[in-house]
Formats: sequence, structure tokens, C-alpha cells
Amino acid sequence: MQLVILGNDAISLYDPNEDNVVELMDVNMTDLIYDSQALWIVEFYAHWCGHCQRFAPNWISLADRFKDWQDHVKIAAVNCAEQEICSKYFIRGTPTIRTFVPYTPSESVGVDIRVNQRQDVEYLFAQVARHLTRVQEQGLGKPGLENLKAFAPSQKAEINRVVDDNAADDRSSAFILESTDEPYIGARAILELGNQIDNFATRRIPNADAMESVTQLFPGVESAPAVIFTEGVDRVTEPKFQYFYPDYSSDISPASQMANFLLAVSGEEEGKIPTAPTSEVVESSIVNMTSGGRDVVYAGDIELAIEYALNTEIPAMGEITLEKMPTLYKFLDSLAQYAPAGEEIRDFTTSLREWPVKMAFNQLSGEQWEERVASLSDMYQPFEATPDDYVACLGSEPHLRGYPCSLWTTFHTMTVNAAVKESKALASGFRPNRTTFFEREEQNPVALAIVGYVSDFFSCRHCAENFLHKVARLGDLPTSSREAMIWLWKIHNMANVNLQGDPTEDPTAPKVLWPTKENCPDCRVPEEEYGVVFFAEANDDDDPRIPGLVSDWIEASGVYWKESAVADYLKKVYATENIVKNPRRAVGYEKESRVSEFRSLMTGLVDGIEVEMRSDEGETIRDMSIAKRINNYCASLFENYRNLNNT
Repeated sequence: MQLVILGNDAISLYDPNEDNVVELMDVNMTDLIYDSQALWIVEFYAHWCGHCQRFAPNWISLADRFKDWQDHVKIAAVNCAEQEICSKYFIRGTPTIRTFVPYTPSESVGVDIRVNQRQDVEYLFAQVARHLTRVQEQGLGKPGLENLKAFAPSQKAEINRVVDDNAADDRSSAFILESTDEPYIGARAILELGNQIDNFATRRIPNADAMESVTQLFPGVESAPAVIFTEGVDRVTEPKFQYFYPDYSSDISPASQMANFLLAVSGEEEGKIPTAPTSEVVESSIVNMTSGGRDVVYAGDIELAIEYALNTEIPAMGEITLEKMPTLYKFLDSLAQYAPAGEEIRDFTTSLREWPVKMAFNQLSGEQWEERVASLSDMYQPFEATPDDYVACLGSEPHLRGYPCSLWTTFHTMTVNAAVKESKALASGFRPNRTTFFEREEQNPVALAIVGYVSDFFSCRHCAENFLHKVARLGDLPTSSREAMIWLWKIHNMANVNLQGDPTEDPTAPKVLWPTKENCPDCRVPEEEYGVVFFAEANDDDDPRIPGLVSDWIEASGVYWKESAVADYLKKVYATENIVKNPRRAVGYEKESRVSEFRSLMTGLVDGIEVEMRSDEGETIRDMSIAKRINNYCASLFENYRNLNNT
């Protein structure tokens, strides 16, 4: 999949010069899809989403199938990773497909198309054909596809009348019998024909297999679905019908077979209608990991992940329900405690975490979340120093790696730094209770935060399903922070194995088992030792092996590893002290200096108000005067904080 940079620097998976997909953006979407005579089928996608990248060729194929009917149906797409208008539509996962019928009012957010087989172009074609047929039957849209409307004859005279009318115009007649288990197959065949021929007219007859009179209407018909063709009416005898029945064992879809038959009997070249290939379903994942060379983590990549998650992905859910609120709290807690971001981001996430609790919100709307994020962003300026682009997570193309890589990196830093904090506390003789670090009988809170976020908020839903499937394969969630660190590493390697050679793989960063032998020579058990049978419990008195020898060996993705060496390596890469700092963060002031500046400003604010109150002696305090003073001090506070960041 080749990414396209449009004229306005917008990123797209579709090329307007080659593809029949209409690219929607903030500047044109409202004008195009609302109050339109056409049916709009819109894909909401994110260019970084691996499943969206795999899906794009199918969307292009679908648009090609409808290119002759572009006046009636538009196949479109909008990149929600770039276009802000997507927030209006409460897109809970990508890709999402919605339909907008002709003359849809501007307040509508469209209707989801249930697409359970997104990789199957034939299935997609059938879904769009069904919607387009219903539009025509309801009298909506532009004229020109009246033959999609159902024809339900009850008498032979009705068949003869249609044939006579067409013969008078030198046109042949075709009747497509649909069955109850193949509804709209006639509509699909008609749309397959496009506007290639105009020397015959088609009519579709739904539920023909349930019609008692079908054999009277068409003597000789054996079953449905079927195509019945006649060139005209002999005034002495009945119309002479030719019958065709699709072969369901063929690689060509039944609707395409019907269209090919009509092309052949009408004198056109047989086989002109191609069959769309069904794409192989390839597993997707949220993970990406740089390979080759030294594994390095940059704080800027983590900041970009946090910014996108909080500003874009969470509010895109539309509603943060009561069931999702605990996930939100756990995720924000883990970010504030363990993500190696700047103080501004830590304070920002902490305040964001406290806000719904203080307000006693049981649930939040996307708009409420966006408004609070915006107001706290004005106060803390958390992402003002965040870099414009990724460093270690920068892909060779804009749609490769990026956000999924940075989110995965953030997850690793959370588990590793929680483990570092836990090990330091235990080394000091501290023993955790139920409210600190972990409880052996309880699930690890960082692992819960990660699983919860992917389940409830990660917008690539197919990717999320694959991630959760791997979680389920590993069984129970970890309890300690060290276990969580190794658990996440295992899932990462499981995904890398599945994604090797995948179309979404960045050729400059191929998926490999990591750490590589070069980066961590001690992490893998030497192959010459594979003859030993490994068990975690190697301390039986009757066991001839050295007690404890194999307790450090674990299996992951078909390879045996030394757990302690892997844990040390993860800490070497993801621990806060080993991460490359963001150089754009303020370095000219220590924390104490900042606290002193803020304390001075706030003290001046309070003293100023007290002076004004005393000067009024018992008179009524002028609210506007105090409000103005507060505003001036807050403005000074804000400007000072910006200057600190820009130093």
C-alpha cells in the first residue's frame, strides 16, 4: 500500500488520480455528503491503522465495481487521523463504514453498515448493492436505476406485457429470479453489467423460490436463483426463454456468472465481468518495533502517543460510559506514575484524572472530554514542547509505524518503570500492601490499564481484537509488575511473528524476535542446551538436575529465553533514566525554581486581593475589580509558565 500526499499536504491511503474513491476532508465533507442526490458509502479510517491499510485495496476494488454508477452511489473515505470532522461522527473504531442516503440532513451521523467480512469484496459489493436497491425502491436518488426495483408478477400476462414493451423498443428481456437465501443477487448482477449494454432490459423478481406461480410464469424453470432471457415475442407462440443457473462451486461469484451470461446471449464478449478476488485475512496488531541496530526509546515518541490518545482517540468514542470509566482512571494513573514524560504532561494527566472524580461524573461525552482537555491544556501546556514527528517510531512512509509504535513503546515504559519502582521498594525491605504496587492475589494494575485501553479505546478495532486474543492465549493476567513486564514482551513477540512479511511491515524495520542476538547475546538459551527438558519447578528431591537451574528459562514464540537477562534488557531500554530526553523541554530551570516562581505569583495575587478588601473597610467589595485583578495575575502566571517552557 503506497501512501498518497494530497495537494494540501493531507495524508491519504487513496490516490485521487487513479482510484475511484472520493477523499473527504474537513473542507468538503459536509457539502458533499449532505442533501446529495447520490447514496454515499463512507469509510472512516486512520492511515496508521494496519487493518485499514490492508482494507484499502478492497475499498479501491469496490469503488471500481461501481464506477459506472457514480451518479447514483459514491464510494468515499475520510482519514480520521488527520481530519477533525470525524469527531462529529463518534467513530469508535477504524475502519468504520457508514451509509448516507440521498438527501441526508446535516445533523445525521450516518448509519453503520454491519461488515462482518471486511476482507471479502463480494460481501462488500452485496452490502452496497442492497442499500442502493432500497434507495431506488423508496423513490430516493437520481433516476436511471429503476430496474433495481422489485418486480412481482402474479399472472403470465404481466410477463408478456413487459416482453412486448421491450420488443417494441428493439430490446430483449431478462428476468432474474432471486431466492430467499440469496436476496438482491439480481441487483448485484444488474450492477455488475454497468452501462456496458443497452439492448436489453432486466427485471428482478425477489423470493421466486417461494412463489407458487413461478413455474406457470416461466415454464421449464427448475430453481432459483436463475436468469431467464428472451429476445422477444412470437405473436403465435409464447416467448422462448433461455435459462441459466449459477454454479456455486465456481470461483466466480454467482452474480458475476449471471452478468456474464447476459453479456454472452446479448452478443457481448463472454467473461467480460471480472470476479473480484477475496483478500486473505491477515492478522493485524497494534505493535511495531524497530529492528536492526540498537533499540533506543525517545521521550518525544511517548509524548506523541499520549497526545494522540488523549486528544483524539478517547473522545472519538463518543461516550465514555460507566463501564469504561474504570479503564480511563487506570490508564491515566499509569501514565501519571510510570510514563517518562515531562512534568507538564504528568501534572496534566493527574489533573485530568482527578476531574471526573471531583465532579462525581458517572460517564462523559466526547464533547465534555474534549472541552476539559482543551482547558487543562491551556493551563499546563503539556504538549507545547512535544516534537512534530516521531524519532525511533518514524516509518519509511507516513502510514507505517508512527502512532501504533509509539503507543506500544508507551506501554513498555509503563510496565518497566512500574517494575523498577517495585524492585527498589522490595530491595529496601518494604513489603507492599493492598494499596501499593501489587497484591499477589490481584491482577497487575498496569496490565489492567493496557488491556482496558486497547479493549475500550484503541480505534483500530480489528487490531484490538488480535491483541486481546494474544492476551487470552497467555491465560491469567500477571500479578506483579515484573511479571507484567515479561507478559507484555511475550505479546509483542507473538505479534511480531504473525506480522512477518505482512503488507503493513515497514521494509526498513522488519518484524523480528527481540531482543536480537546482537543486542542481547545473553537473552536466549543456547541451542545446544535445548536437549534439556525445561520445567519451572525443578526443585524436586528426586530430580537429578541442579535446583534452580531452569527456573530462569522461559519459552516465548518458539524460542527459549533467560528471563532475568530479558528483564535486565527491557529495563536497559525502557527505564526512565535510559530514555533519550526531549531536548525541547525546558532545561534552564530546576523544579525548585519553577515552584518559587509560582509561589511568588500566587502570593502576590492573594496579598493584592487582601489589600483591596481591607481598603474597602466594611463596604461592599467590588466583584469586578477583584475579578480583573485575578485575571491579570492569572495571565501573568500563564505567560511566565510559557516562558519557562521556551527557555
